[in-house]
Amino acid sequence: MCGICGQFGFGLHSELPNVTEWRPLIQMMSRRGPDDQGIWHDERCLMGFRRLAIIDLSPAANQPFISPDERYALVFNGELYNFSELASELTHQVQFGTRGDAEVVLHSLMTWGAKALSRFNGMYALAFYDKVEQTLLLARDHVGMKPLYFLSDATGVVFASQYDQIARHRKARGRSFSIEDVATYLRIGYIPAPGALLQGTEMVEPGSWVSFSSAGKVTRGRVFEFQPESGPVLSGPDADEAIADALGRSLRRHIVSDAPVGCFLSGGVDSTLIASVWRKVDPDRVIPAFTIGRPDSAFDESDEARTHADAIGLQLHLENLSDHEAESLIDDVFEASTEPLADPGIFPSLMVSRMAAKKVKVVLSGEGADELFWGYVGRQCPFLKNVAYGNGDRSLQKYSSWLTDIRPEEFESCFPVMPFSPLGSQAADREIYSDIARAASEMRRYEIQTYLPFILLKTDRASMFHSLEVRLPFLDKEVIEVASRIRWDSCLDLDRGGGKQPLRKLLANSGIYPSLPKRGFGAPIDRWLRGCLSSRISDCLEGIEVLAGIPVNRKSITKLWSAFQSGQNPRGAVFWRLLLLCEWVRRNI
Repeated sequence: MCGICGQFGFGLHSELPNVTEWRPLIQMMSRRGPDDQGIWHDERCLMGFRRLAIIDLSPAANQPFISPDERYALVFNGELYNFSELASELTHQVQFGTRGDAEVVLHSLMTWGAKALSRFNGMYALAFYDKVEQTLLLARDHVGMKPLYFLSDATGVVFASQYDQIARHRKARGRSFSIEDVATYLRIGYIPAPGALLQGTEMVEPGSWVSFSSAGKVTRGRVFEFQPESGPVLSGPDADEAIADALGRSLRRHIVSDAPVGCFLSGGVDSTLIASVWRKVDPDRVIPAFTIGRPDSAFDESDEARTHADAIGLQLHLENLSDHEAESLIDDVFEASTEPLADPGIFPSLMVSRMAAKKVKVVLSGEGADELFWGYVGRQCPFLKNVAYGNGDRSLQKYSSWLTDIRPEEFESCFPVMPFSPLGSQAADREIYSDIARAASEMRRYEIQTYLPFILLKTDRASMFHSLEVRLPFLDKEVIEVASRIRWDSCLDLDRGGGKQPLRKLLANSGIYPSLPKRGFGAPIDRWLRGCLSSRISDCLEGIEVLAGIPVNRKSITKLWSAFQSGQNPRGAVFWRLLLLCEWVRRNI
């Protein structure tokens, strides 16, 4: 896990890369990669790199990677879990000088071009430069576990792992904010790719690539898109067996590391199953596990986590997140938010990452299981019951409304020049479902495309702030392929309101029976906003007339804030979003 950045110039007389200009921008990624720094350039392209050494810890694996003939250059952030298999295909033409995956990525792209991306099973963001063809390729992994942004204009393109690097580059100076993307952020707490805060900037979409020629031509492609129920449909014992086999192989790939590895642990199904399968495929290893306790019983799972750790045989490490601790973390949250990202779960995520980083460099986590195996029962079961019985609005547009907790009339009053167009506004999202299987399938696809990126961005920000690599075995390509073929009713029990049934069965086979309702890795943000964070919000709102260069209605905002403080309005998330956006603008613009 690392950080990448750089630039590529257009035109016959491309401006020479300025190494002095880029050194402080590369330094901004020091938390992503504290082990080494690299920079390379020619007359058209510059690549910067910060390394978090995980596989092949020797200097030979430092980046940027340059091909032996000096035609190609690569910076690669992430892990390629099938790099050994790809290396075996290339050994007849390549004599590898390292034991790591980045060199395999370089030679794969040299051999197969952008088609190599469809062969990759891992998490990554990369930039690949061809000096002869004078092209730059940017790409992200199949579900977007690693971030990558770029800014393009008539003279060239700059790219980076962190959006604040883009914002602080001289090409970003004077750019206005995108009203549509700021509005999206204020409604749902993040900006889905390809959107970004500033005009002319983008996030590379998950499973996609973007190529730039020296003439300024931009070519785009997609190498992965989730396909529900592709191939023979699995159900019952067949589904259980297929998941068990795929997850076991995924764990074997994900524990390969030359640095110490541990796991996150909660009282729920997902991380507990990851730890349980890990123990089965690696029975003799001491496995450190990390969890966070909280005084609020609505969020605390520490007792259950301790029970599961004892049952599996894990070395448990536990810390408690109090309101006082939350207040002390607020500046870390601001610094870790290299773009505004308003998931309150970043508080416990930062704390558990800090704790884990004292012991290990890599942790396994359970993200992705809820999206793949219908785990959001609180919103999924009511929606599918409406479809089954022909009740209410049965469109994905209605289903997506849970993402927005500010009413349209409140939003329009507070932010009168911003459009209130919720996610799910496409014609296909307004379709009224009558077939429950199709509704369940499209609902899952929607979660994967819309909510999973939010979770992954939070995980990346919190872990990278503490130079910790988080690996996600549920999002292995093989596990996703198996999940895509499982019938919805093998996972979701509408009558009992239970999801992820095959995963629960796998845990039960190990004698573990999680009993808690789904809580998520959240935080009591409303209570904190009325308490330990209240003064921060008040300071942010003091005299506010313009937000990110966009006029706002200060009177309406302060009225809504007063209603929230008095308890008349229970929805405080919009103020957490406002605070993060104000702070990000102050620090970067």
